[in-house]
Amino acid sequence: MRAGGRRRGARGVLASTLRDAHAAVDTMLSDLLPLPLQTQTGAVSPPSSVGVLHGEVEDVLLNADADMGSVPREVVAAMAERLVMNYDDWKKVDEEEQRRGKEKGKERERMLWDEARKFISSSP
Repeated sequence: MRAGGRRRGARGVLASTLRDAHAAVDTMLSDLLPLPLQTQTGAVSPPSSVGVLHGEVEDVLLNADADMGSVPREVVAAMAERLVMNYDDWKKVDEEEQRRGKEKGKERERMLWDEARKFISSSP
């Protein structure tokens, strides 16, 4: 089990599990280090000036010429190789994960990528 699941088990979304992982590591470090050391293992964003103008956050448009009516060729190629799935397939996987989780008294039972691909291939 990963550090985030140690606190409450494998539940919730990645963000809450990540916070739990940081809290668990903070506790372990403070237990191991005899010094009155304050530890904090939270995520740190690197400094960046992108999107910041005079200390204020600005909107940044990454591709002003994007064709919103088409799918990028990189995504089309990845879909052909079954490296990504479309939203309808994702919804099927989501429903199946929730169904499996309910059987085990959990919010969901996560599928690994290979299992999700097999599930989609076998579903109508």
